[in-house]
Amino acid sequence: FSGVGNCIDSGDNSADFFHNMTSRNPQASGTVEACGTPPPFVPPPPADHIVISEFRLDGAEVLGVGGGDNEFVEIYNPTPDPINIAGYRLYSQSGGTGTLQATVPTAVPLWLQSGQHFLFASASFTIIDGIIPDVTSAGSIKNGEGVFLMDNGSNVVDAVSTGGTVTIAGTPYNEGTPLPPISGRVIHSYERLVGAGGGNCVDTDDNSADFFHNLSSQNPQNRAAGIVASVCAT
Repeated sequence: FSGVGNCIDSGDNSADFFHNMTSRNPQASGTVEACGTPPPFVPPPPADHIVISEFRLDGAEVLGVGGGDNEFVEIYNPTPDPINIAGYRLYSQSGGTGTLQATVPTAVPLWLQSGQHFLFASASFTIIDGIIPDVTSAGSIKNGEGVFLMDNGSNVVDAVSTGGTVTIAGTPYNEGTPLPPISGRVIHSYERLVGAGGGNCVDTDDNSADFFHNLSSQNPQNRAAGIVASVCAT
């Protein structure tokens, strides 16, 4: 963190380093920073809509299963009120157009409670990771593409891109700076801030500012995972 030195060494590289996704900060020997504690996080106001909270587009491959189609997209309700997500649709950006990946069933209302997650994932994700998604997705999102979420009124409520341009009805739709694509079919994910036990509630409409990179871990959660209260709402 800027201004407080680089002094954490727990013996675990994945815990000690973070990914400067779209920036760099090389410093010469003349720069002196005392080892200190980063300033406390001041949560912003919560988003007023469902958000894409975590995703991975390329995952591990085991015995020919997975790899390019081992993927998940998790969404989250950071608002203080339940939201009916029946009819919500997940799209990928592919070749400049939107490709439908999954639809939340519409037979009955499906209320996503405040602090609750919902998981879209491919069939190979379930086989390899052992987590049952709430809805199985097509599993055809390529690394370097983007995804976007439409509500049951066909409004785009959230979008995230890994290098490309998210295109909706022929109109480019990017939220700030895209996230860099990740090469290699490994365990990792992009997760929306705050993360961990604070919910995923930061939405400034800039992907590079709103997401962090889980370097060697992931935390996909379905509806059954329980409520994770949003610190942004406190």
